[in-house]
Amino acid sequence: MSSDSWHYMSRLNLSFIRQAEEIRRQLNPMSSVIESIRQTEEMRRTLDPMASMLESIRRNQVTWADQLRGADSLVEWQSSINGILSQFRSTQQLLAELQLETSRWSSLLSEVRSDMAPSYLQGLSLPATVWQDSVFHIAESFERHRLPDAFPRLVQNLLVPHQHFSSFSRSLVASLEQGVGAHEEAAISGALSLAEHQLSASTTITAELLDGLDPEQGSDVLAPAPVVNLFGLQRIQLLSHADVEEVSTNDELVLLSTAAKINSLARRVAEGVVRCNQTARIAGADEVFTPTTRLLDAQSKLQWLTAQDEDDMGVVIDALYFVLYEGAGADHLRFLQYLQDTECEIIWIVKHLRNRFFRHDADHGSEANQRKAWREVAEALHALGFDRMPTTADGFQRMQEELLKRVRVFLETLWTRIPGVGE
Repeated sequence: MSSDSWHYMSRLNLSFIRQAEEIRRQLNPMSSVIESIRQTEEMRRTLDPMASMLESIRRNQVTWADQLRGADSLVEWQSSINGILSQFRSTQQLLAELQLETSRWSSLLSEVRSDMAPSYLQGLSLPATVWQDSVFHIAESFERHRLPDAFPRLVQNLLVPHQHFSSFSRSLVASLEQGVGAHEEAAISGALSLAEHQLSASTTITAELLDGLDPEQGSDVLAPAPVVNLFGLQRIQLLSHADVEEVSTNDELVLLSTAAKINSLARRVAEGVVRCNQTARIAGADEVFTPTTRLLDAQSKLQWLTAQDEDDMGVVIDALYFVLYEGAGADHLRFLQYLQDTECEIIWIVKHLRNRFFRHDADHGSEANQRKAWREVAEALHALGFDRMPTTADGFQRMQEELLKRVRVFLETLWTRIPGVGE
């Protein structure tokens, strides 16, 4: 790519960051929407510049794509130019989707009236604020590392939960506006509170992992977009509890929802990966789990998917495998310099379940190999407390929860063994 094109891209990235910072500054008053209708109107007006900014960036990318198409310095890249332009089309679609979500929030805010219930105003204010802050936080990380240019598919996958959060929270806000009973209102408020915390926390962890990603290395992810069923399941599970009206904190809400417990554990796993990597770097060693595009995509999937069936569990096992086994070096596992083989049992469980059942056929090879494969699957299940593979959503969720609990213990043990910890 010519130096002029690179300079143009750098200016575009810098412009995006500056505009994002300015919009973030303008959107700070959003958290106080329920204090007065005047502030609500003021917040609604601040959304307009955001929509304009996204449209401006989209136009700039079209201009840059046109310049790329005709640049003399890229003649030798003609065989791959269609792929480059396709990546920009994907990014444009993503920006258009963000712009659409902005328009939807703006429309909701424009309809606020002084006679609306406080629960509705709060339900509208908080998710709008969380969504705006999380999108700008993650967008700043993307642009700082030039990810939309290098890994557009990864960018799309990482933003899928943000889009799901926006549509989910808007649907719950609409329910509050229509009026619901005290029990359902408590469940809706609890589901919103959990989702807000989960999105904010996940955005922070993803930004930390992105800081370790080298955009000059690796390739874009090929995996499909993540399945996000967490938010809806949490609402259903909270509704099923008669005492949800007595709960006042997120920690208490988590105890009422298996999906929320699984998300909390998955988030702790991601935090454990970050902590082990940071500690290893401080000690002058290599990161234990290399933050590749595949690892970033996998850790995101772990947080948003609650297994309902065998296919979902296969996705969970894949994600754990990519984070803990491939991410740690596969054939040369870096955590083995700190841990004994017996302390890594959960890694071998994940490996056997993936390679012998979920992603490969155990009835393959010689009869002796088949017997060995099925024996390893049975041993992995028994180690998790199962006599057989689950067949119900409840069973798969219990398996997912047990896997994540053991992975969390593994990462905590690993962290204590890295030189410098506790000294």
